[in-house]
Order: sequence, then structure tokens, then C-alpha cells
Amino acid sequence: MAEEIVGQLHPGTALDAGCAVGFLVKSLCDRGVDARGMDNSEYAISQIPAALRDRCWRGSIVDELDGEYDLITCIEVLEHLDARDAPGAVANLCRHARAVLFSSTPDHFDEVTHLNVRPPHYWAGLFARHGFYRDLDFDASFVSPHALLLRPAASPAEAVAAYERWYWEARRELEGVRAHRDLLHRQVDEALREREEAVAERQALLQTKTFRLTSPLRQAWSRTRQTRGRAAHSGPQPAPLTYLDWVEHYDSLEEAGKRELSGRLERLARRPRFSILMPTFDPEEEHLRRALDSVVNQIYPEWQLCIADDCSTTPRTREVLEEYRRQDPRVEVAYRRRNGGISRASNSALELADGDYLVLLDDNDELAAHALGCLALELDRHPDALLVYSDEDKLDASGHRVEPYFKPDWNPPLLLGQNCLSHLTCFRRQDVVAVGGFRVGMEGSQDHDLALRVAERAAPSQIRHLPLVLYHWRMHPGSTAASLGAKPSATSASRRAVVDHLRRTKTPAEVLPAPARSGNRVRHRPPQRLPSVAVTVFGDLLEAAERTVGDLVPLTTYPEVHMTPSAASLFRRAPNQMPETGPVGRAEVGDELVCSVAAGVEVMDENWLRELVAEFADPEVGIVGARLETREGRLARGPLALGPSGEVLAPLDGVERNQTGSFGRAWLVHDVGALSPGCLAIRRSVLDEVGGTFSTAGFWQVVELCLRVRRAGYRIRWTPYSRLGIVDLRWLSMPPPGPGARAAPLPDGLRARYHGLLETDPGYSSNLSLEPGRCFDLAWPPRRPAEWSFLGHHADPTA
Repeated sequence: MAEEIVGQLHPGTALDAGCAVGFLVKSLCDRGVDARGMDNSEYAISQIPAALRDRCWRGSIVDELDGEYDLITCIEVLEHLDARDAPGAVANLCRHARAVLFSSTPDHFDEVTHLNVRPPHYWAGLFARHGFYRDLDFDASFVSPHALLLRPAASPAEAVAAYERWYWEARRELEGVRAHRDLLHRQVDEALREREEAVAERQALLQTKTFRLTSPLRQAWSRTRQTRGRAAHSGPQPAPLTYLDWVEHYDSLEEAGKRELSGRLERLARRPRFSILMPTFDPEEEHLRRALDSVVNQIYPEWQLCIADDCSTTPRTREVLEEYRRQDPRVEVAYRRRNGGISRASNSALELADGDYLVLLDDNDELAAHALGCLALELDRHPDALLVYSDEDKLDASGHRVEPYFKPDWNPPLLLGQNCLSHLTCFRRQDVVAVGGFRVGMEGSQDHDLALRVAERAAPSQIRHLPLVLYHWRMHPGSTAASLGAKPSATSASRRAVVDHLRRTKTPAEVLPAPARSGNRVRHRPPQRLPSVAVTVFGDLLEAAERTVGDLVPLTTYPEVHMTPSAASLFRRAPNQMPETGPVGRAEVGDELVCSVAAGVEVMDENWLRELVAEFADPEVGIVGARLETREGRLARGPLALGPSGEVLAPLDGVERNQTGSFGRAWLVHDVGALSPGCLAIRRSVLDEVGGTFSTAGFWQVVELCLRVRRAGYRIRWTPYSRLGIVDLRWLSMPPPGPGARAAPLPDGLRARYHGLLETDPGYSSNLSLEPGRCFDLAWPPRRPAEWSFLGHHADPTA
């Protein structure tokens, strides 16, 4: 609980009201919070550890508290009070807290000390009397399913608007679930009917005279049909192509490829030395040997394996390590005297390292035989690189390669949402030493934390991505490769790593869980002076445009917004819809941002414009796009991916609201190649710089604008948290025509003009397909640069 509280809420001061023997107080103090505790039980207070006695005291929650706290936790306490005392206790909490984390089990009627068992809405009503309302974006289920985080609202109107938003989102989702349930029921009924008909037909067949008389013939046929079957087929039937087929054709290193790679490596003028850091603790012997062999068998010889054993309890581990150390002088081993966890063990391995670059390897995983060689080639081409990372896949229980993660090129917001670098990552040793190595307390996400700290020192051009699978991550019980839930502390540590990164970079933001536990959500805090935004509505259908403007004006909470004259004129056509006051006015040249919204779009979240504007806190961002959903909860308009031959794909369109998409991408902020013209915003200064007008009435105009902005050095960003709805997809009469489908190819003029930008897409790997209906599927063949031609057969198995 303390990890979640610190990782998500970051309180400076906290009070645990009903602290018992002080476990939560101690855990919060251990994580840097100035935490206190109180409890009405004399016995409980007497059991408080000596180190906490000056922080905990005996007291009743109905007595006036001292001081103010960023957070008061009150967990399973108030139900012990008489019902007459509950309102006063709630008022007491609200007077002294900026936020209250509250839980009271609604059905514990059998506990004799529970005098006031009530449902959550009873307690929410008491808190509402004092202006405290549930934070609907905060998931407090790590405390209990019925827990609430309550904060003061600026006004009742703001609280009501938030509850209405939550209600309508839940209602839309429920309608979708009900529709799916009804469909399943119909399918089951149809299957049962067909089964009954089939059973009846079978029974009728069994009763026929022909069936009984032909029984001997059928038995004879049964004995010979296998032989007949083999003779009847001229060859094997084609099987569906799999990832293993892809590996065989495009990611296998045959003898000719090994000779070519070795020849290239021998001709290198600069031969960097790699120190491979491997902390070990009780690995399975077979897995440990395979990990060690994957290093010893590297084609590139300039390496040093630095192993730090963290007091393994099995003697066999030491025997295996000593065996490899004796066989190869490049293997060095340090044996720690005390078990300290993976961060301390990794630092012990770092102390052994003397190479130019560091590579991280877990004691169960494997490197591809060409991994270090590919790193050496990349570093020869880019000697100023601080950080290089590759694609990865997993090894199942049988040792087969599965679940590849084909990563995009350097994508800063995606690294905040998840550790998209992960394996294999190569760092300059001097940078890792300069940032202090691995941080204790970040166990489970120590690599993510290190990558963030090193990336802070690098220019974007100094972070390189190899579109090659160079690391094989073993799936075994207890590993996050098998399940993210295997190490829940890793999720919390990842969140804290991002919080610390934001603090170091002076980025005012908070870090929350992304929906469906797909990663982290960084919610930027608005600056004191909000940038002004001009909003325009485009589209040929007047009715749809009027509807959109009538929705945007009263339901958009962002204060510094102006409707353009063309949008404002739509109200004059329907004055009965126009509010007496609102953000309708003439857009001024001084507006810092310009936002374009398609006709037919409706507001799903009143903070949609705040979320768009928030992403411009990054000065490298030029355009930001929103998430458009259908009423059924399906993503209708998301980012675009562009291919070198002019392909245009909408890889996330069609993903359901409760789905995360490929590796969580549907609910993670990330940089992309281009945007659809449903809703997007651009800096006015960038618009002036790249030239032209913000004409979003056409699909290709928007795509070209994105390409112009990228060519000027700015990023195109997509956020799923700026949420708008579209009532009728026909109102968006523009390609791509449907979920997962591909639009018409990029016009020849645009392809020629922006050919260099189309070679790689910042949000979509060259190993992924650009074919319609195969988004995030394997590319046959991959669109790799020529320098990696020594890999694979390079023959199309689909031909």
C-alpha cells in the first residue's frame, strides 16, 4: 500500500488514522514520507516499535486533529464508531487533509465491533457535505474493492460534471457489454439448435437399414484409410505462417551470414569492448548454462562477462560459475557476502566492468549470437551514441521463441508509459557511472530507472534503435516475462522511476496507472498561465457541424479557448442552442495553439482540450492528436503509420475501449508518424514556421502537414486521454475507410517530397506489417536497412 501511495500520490506529509501497530506509518517513512499515526487502542499503541513512538499517539478520530496533511488514510476505522459520531469524524478528516484515502467494508455485519456498517455512497455523502468528492481517475482498489480517494472539488458543478462523465462512460461501456452478451446468447442458442438437429439426424441415420448392412464395409475402410490418405496427397498441406517461420526466413544467421558479419567486424577501425553485467541468484542450472553459452558463443570477441552472485543458496550455482570462469578468462565473478537484491548485485557486477559499453543480461535469458557484433557495427556508424537498444522476444517452457516485441524508434513519451527499451539495452559505461549506477529501492524496474537517468543526458540522435531481435527473455514462474502480475512491486517501482525522472527534469506532472494496467499515465499539471487556443470546426455537413459546436461550447472546461469566426457563426444559425455565456468569440492571431475538430464529433470528457494542451509542455512537440471513439467504445480514429512505398495504415483503429492493443499502445501516449483529421492541435509558431494554413478539411492535407512538421524537427504526438466521440462514422468521409484497413496510397507528389521521412515511422516498427487487416502483425519481409542483410534467407515464404 505504501508503494502505491507514494508512487501515485507523492504525499509529503501523511497521517494514518487508525494506525494499529504502525505498519503503514513505518512503510511510508521508509519511502521518504513524513508520516504520523494515531489509534484509539491503548494496546495497539503500546506495541508501536520504539523508533516510531514519537510519531504515533493514542487518540480518537472524533477529537480535533492537529496540523494539516497532504494525505490522511482512514482504512476500516469509521465503521467502529456510533452512527451519531460518524459525521463529526468525517468533518474532522476534511478539516485537516488535502486528500483522504478511505475504506469501510460495506458488508461486515457479523463483526460485533462494527457499529455503523454502511455502503460506500453513505460515506461519500458525508464527505460531500464538506466539498470532498471521489477522484474518479484514481484506482484505489489496491486498498480494497470499495476504497475511495476523496479530494476537495473547486465547486459542486465541477464534481457533478465529473460524476456525469463517469456515469456516461460507464453506461456506454455497459451497453457494449450487454450487446456483446446478447450476441453470445444468440450464438449459444443457435449452436444448441444446430446440435439438436445434428443429434436427431444422427439418430435417424443409425436406424436405417442401409447403415446396419454397410457396417462391415465401413470397418474395412477404417483400417485402410490412413494408407489411402497418404497416397492420395501429392505433398504436405500448407500451414499458417508463424513467428518461427518468420525467424527462419528473416532472423536466422546461417554460415554465409556469419562469415559476412565476421568480415565486417574484422574491418572495423574502432572495436569497442562490451562489459556484460549479469547478477545471479539461484537460477536453474540449465537456464544459467544457456545464458552463459550465449555470451561465450558471441561472434564478436571483444567482451567481458561480469557476474555478481547475490548469495545463491544452491552450491551448484557457484560450481557452474567457477567452471565457466576457469574455461574463459573473459568471465569474471564476484561473490557477494550478503544478499542485497538485484540493484546491489548489478552494482557489484558494474564494479568489475572495464569495457567501453555495458550490456545487461539476466541469468535466465539469452543473447543472440550476433548481438554484440550488431552493436559494434551500429556504434561504428554512430560513435557518439550513448544508448542503443534492440527488439526482443521470449522463450517459452520448451525454449521456443515466442511473443516478439518489435519496438519503435526513440519515443520519449512511450518510455514514460512503459520500459519500451528493456532488452537488449547497451549503455556507455561512463554515463552509467556518472548517474550512480543502479538505484537501490528500484528493484524490479532498476533497468527502466537507469534508462531514464541515462536518457536525460542524451540528445535524441544519441539514442539508437536496432530493428533486430537480439535478446531472448525466458518465461518462467515468477518472471515478468510470463506475467506482469508476477512482480507487482515492479509496477510500483516503474511508477516511482518516472516520478523521479519528472522531478529531475522539472516537469510538473503526476503519474497514474494507465487503463487495464497497460503501463503508466503521466498527467501534466497545467501551467499558471494557460496557453490560449483557437478552436475551429470543419466539415461539409452543416447539421453535423452545428451539433459539434453546440457540444463543444458548454462541455469544454478549458478556460482559454476561442471559437473561430466560422465556428461561432454556427451558433447564429441555431441561437436556441447558444449559451448566454461561454468561450465563443473571435479567434485572435495571438492564440498560441490552434485546434481543429471534425463535424460530427461530441465531447466524452470535458477535459479533452486540457489533455491536448498538456502535451505541448514538451517543446519538441509540434502537433497533438486526440482519441475518437464510437458510442460502442471502439477506437474510431487514432494515429497513422506510414510506409516507404506510400502505405498509410491506422494500426489502432477498431480496438475496443477495454483493450490495450499491442503492448498497451492503445492507452499509452506516444509519438507517431501522422494523424487523422478527427481532432488535433498545433502550435501557431510551428504552423508559421512550416508555412501554409491549418486546412484540415482533407485527409491528405493533414498527413502532409504532419510530414512538414516532422521535417522541421518537431514530434507528432497522440494521447488517448483527450477523448471525443463520433456519432456516425459516415460523417468522417475520409480514408482509412474502416478499422484496421489501409487508406489509398500516399499521392505520388507527397511520396517524392517526403521520401526520407517515410523510410521509418516513429511509432511503428519496420518489422511490422503495413498490410490491411494485419496491424502489428509480422512484416513479410521486414523493411530493414541494407546493413542488416546478412540475416535470414530473404525469400518470401508467402509467395
